[in-house]
Amino acid sequence: MKPYRVHVGIAYRPGCTECIGLPCRTDCKAGGASKGLCPALRDHGAKIVLNCEVERLEATDGRVTAVAARTADGMIKVRGRVVVLAAGALSTPLLLRKSTSPQWPDGLGNRNDLVGRCLMFHASDLIALWPRKNLSSVGPRKTLSSRAFYAVKGHKFGSFQSLGLPVSHGAIFDFLMSRIERSSVRVPLARHATRAVSLIAARYFKRACVFATIIEDFPYHSNRVVLDPSRPSGFYIEYVKSRELSDRIAKMRTMLKSALAVHKPWILTGDDNLNMGHPSGTCRFGDDPTTSVLNPNNTVWGVENLYVADASFFPSSSGANPALTVAANALRVADSIASQVGRI
Repeated sequence: MKPYRVHVGIAYRPGCTECIGLPCRTDCKAGGASKGLCPALRDHGAKIVLNCEVERLEATDGRVTAVAARTADGMIKVRGRVVVLAAGALSTPLLLRKSTSPQWPDGLGNRNDLVGRCLMFHASDLIALWPRKNLSSVGPRKTLSSRAFYAVKGHKFGSFQSLGLPVSHGAIFDFLMSRIERSSVRVPLARHATRAVSLIAARYFKRACVFATIIEDFPYHSNRVVLDPSRPSGFYIEYVKSRELSDRIAKMRTMLKSALAVHKPWILTGDDNLNMGHPSGTCRFGDDPTTSVLNPNNTVWGVENLYVADASFFPSSSGANPALTVAANALRVADSIASQVGRI
């Protein structure tokens, strides 16, 4: 399966517990805070405005002139030569849609009705594997990845990697409760029953290692983020899992079961395996303003000083965790801004 070391961005300093999904106590994880936010605050004069929500961008003559935001003390406006949106693939298109004007009646960059469309997630299966002999669990857990199934016989699937989390009683309980809460069926005393089941399951899974797939999603025009001021969040999602994605998920499962048969693979997820933590594609970039929201430099078409630097720009979701791609692209966008800042 041609395994390689997962790119985790962890220095593994003394006391490191691989705080996957948790705050880092030893400051050895290369997160957005340690590598971006803290240095910006400490060394480059950046500021955080607390209790503040950006409501819209004001633009005239092809330029953003102000960022309007609501604070506890009322509305404020922030101005600058360059504006960079990095609110995520759900909130960035909402902010563009809310930024209407006579020049942009449907929102900034939305003359082709693409802002918020082509929403993609990943499909992710959790798979328990059993080692063929007793091995110590001390040390890094999120270590192995394989792209043996990234593209097979002309079809795109995705990657396969160790999850980095032990199969504990708490993890099993949280997983089962999340499945129950998504279901329309209400089970009496569900929490108590689930707690008992998870205690028993934890003993069974004590030696298991959990791996996860990251299966590529493709952009469909009908899958989108929809602006809805009547909802507390301000939006809702329209998403239908395509038949071809379901078929690729089934084929990926078949290939993994065959390749890993010696480790008795047990797929822990069901049909509802969309990874809601990986949204992307809602402001896709390209070289044609009729089929994209952003140009190749991630500038909003028709708004010369407005950039997008989050997962919104993805033209396809790829078959890997999007974090490093987002970070790499943000550095590319920063270089582009730096080279043009004198004339913007």
